[in-house]
Amino acid sequence: MFISHGMQTFGDDRVTWLYYAARSGEGPEIGEVQRTALSVLGELAKEGNSNAGEALERLSRVPSLHPLLKEMVLDYRLSAPGNGQTA
Repeated sequence: MFISHGMQTFGDDRVTWLYYAARSGEGPEIGEVQRTALSVLGELAKEGNSNAGEALERLSRVPSLHPLLKEMVLDYRLSAPGNGQTA
């Protein structure tokens, strides 16, 4: 049986696009688009964009995301406001 969980969306269209760009990898290599999308999401999250923070949280739970990208997501999440860390 096929179950559709629907498209992931966020309150900010830019964040939604970046989320899907970060997930867009084909094969075992990490593409420049993925790196750039994660970098921008990380910067937005650092600036307090809660949609970007939510996108990073969801990306951290994507089982097929490349392990190095997951590590990048964790680094960005740890540096975002509201996680108990100080700048």
